[in-house]
Amino acid sequence: RVDQPGRPGERVRQVRVPWAEPRSRFTLLFERLAIDVLLETDLEAGSRLLGLSWDEAQGIQARAVERGLQRRGHVAPQVMGVDEKCIGRGHQYATVLTDLERQCVVDVAPGRSKEALYECLKDFQMCQLAQVQAVAMDMAKPYIAGIKEFLPGGADKIVFDRYHIVAQLRGQA
Repeated sequence: RVDQPGRPGERVRQVRVPWAEPRSRFTLLFERLAIDVLLETDLEAGSRLLGLSWDEAQGIQARAVERGLQRRGHVAPQVMGVDEKCIGRGHQYATVLTDLERQCVVDVAPGRSKEALYECLKDFQMCQLAQVQAVAMDMAKPYIAGIKEFLPGGADKIVFDRYHIVAQLRGQA
């Protein structure tokens, strides 16, 4: 229970209910429906279909991500992927660390540098990183240098993806 000040001399008492998160305007069942819709559309179209403002839809999405992160736990994937994704307009990139066995995103950091890779890996303990068996990636020099530096035995764990190997061979032919 949370006591909050109301008008002078009165208090508002909020009670936690099992079908909604604290201070949420929506039930968990509605949020589950909203997430299904947002997975199939973009945020603008999904909010329009659901009769929500953009901020409400984004809030539902943010709470779902937070719930997923809490459920997932924090274990370094044994087979991971590292790649950059273009975000927004222009040349803005993010580094994406994925668990290739569980097929999920582990972390995202702004930029496509060794430092961005470090941001994705920094919360893992060294003993967890030592358990990584392979890291699939393109041939980006910052990622190669980062894996060699941050993962024990990292040089032996790098696996270049097929697309970039073929592209490299075609460029040299």
